Amino acid sequence: MRAYLLAAAIALAPLPAFAHKIIFGVFQSGDMIEGELGFSNGDMAVAQLVEVFDQNGEKLGEATTDADGFFVYQPSDAITHVFRADLGAG
Repeated sequence: MRAYLLAAAIALAPLPAFAHKIIFGVFQSGDMIEGELGFSNGDMAVAQLVEVFDQNGEKLGEATTDADGFFVYQPSDAITHVFRADLGAG
């Protein structure tokens, strides 16, 4: 019985989450906006959808990352752009 309780206590004990920090950078390149998306361990977000919104939350467009985690977005107006990507929980 004692071994069972010890095994149950170990199985139910909270464990630290193993997660990576996200690296998400955007910058102006001529009349385009370029960006990079990946994880702090060096794995890049491949074929990841990046959504673009204005400051009021209205969707302006989207881009998709390439095999190296880079994406390019062509803005239509000189306004504030907010970039969002969902890399999932974990």
